Amino acid sequence: MLVTANSSQMDPGANERIVTIPLETALRGVPGLSGIHSLTYPQFVVVDMSFDVGADLEERKRQVADTISHVALPPRTSLKISPIDLNETAVVTYALSAPGKSLAELAHVANAAILPRLGAVAGVLKVQIIGGVQSGPNASSYSVNGRPAVALAVVKRGNANSIDVAEACDDVVSDIAGSLAGVQVARAQSQAVFIREASRATQEALGLAV
Repeated sequence: MLVTANSSQMDPGANERIVTIPLETALRGVPGLSGIHSLTYPQFVVVDMSFDVGADLEERKRQVADTISHVALPPRTSLKISPIDLNETAVVTYALSAPGKSLAELAHVANAAILPRLGAVAGVLKVQIIGGVQSGPNASSYSVNGRPAVALAVVKRGNANSIDVAEACDDVVSDIAGSLAGVQVARAQSQAVFIREASRATQEALGLAV
């Protein structure tokens, strides 16, 4: 879980003294905390907290919010709490390509024709489009084998099975691939592949041990 603070203090040393240290000192008392560290910059502070496995992030977020509400900070200091579940990860990523189409056009195809279908798959938390936007706050770039492309990264929910989600997404992409007017969709990365290989290696090791 991250707590970020924006302040008016340009000097990192002073910012650490009046923002970082008070926050970190108070947050050490949050139940279930297994680790904490901080980064201090001019006008910006990040406090990164790790919690015991199985911790309820929403409950921890409420406890963190209550804790920092009692910390005396400089006026006009703004705070943000961002829960991060490491189990909510991109289980499969697809790359889009098409001769003669721009990255912006590919991003439009991804957003209009593919994202809604993938987003409806059971166990999917969100689908992120990477690449195709060259400027502004949502700008990003993506490449496959050194070539610019547009990608769709499918992020699963924390309690969802990685293999099930990845395979269901593969089925969706296979179903709609023929209707994309020349746009090719290729699986660029999948956790399911690594999980299967790890499982096979474990089974082989057990077999040899027996």
